[in-house]
Amino acid sequence: MPYDKGRDPFAQWASARSAPALRLVDITPTDAELPIYPKALRIVVGTDVALTNGFATVRVVPISEDSDTATVDLKVPQGLTIEPTGVRRVLATGTTAGVVVQGYVT
Repeated sequence: MPYDKGRDPFAQWASARSAPALRLVDITPTDAELPIYPKALRIVVGTDVALTNGFATVRVVPISEDSDTATVDLKVPQGLTIEPTGVRRVLATGTTAGVVVQGYVT
């Protein structure tokens, strides 16, 4: 069944950071720029992921940073975490192996 605009109460919303996301995309950590900047991240840390002091790390470059070296390490506990942070990179370098990262996009 195709998308039905009549069933979508948010169809008329402008594409803003505060608007609900319309899609969830898989993000493979890479040191390159993301093809689309998500408005938030959905991070899953499974029981098979090696933790350091109880946390996995997801290294990102926030959207607003001018420098590619201005990274932030998100410390994420086991389970599901939603990070309401827009990013332009999710780096492979510094990100714990096995963490599942997805992006909420419009």
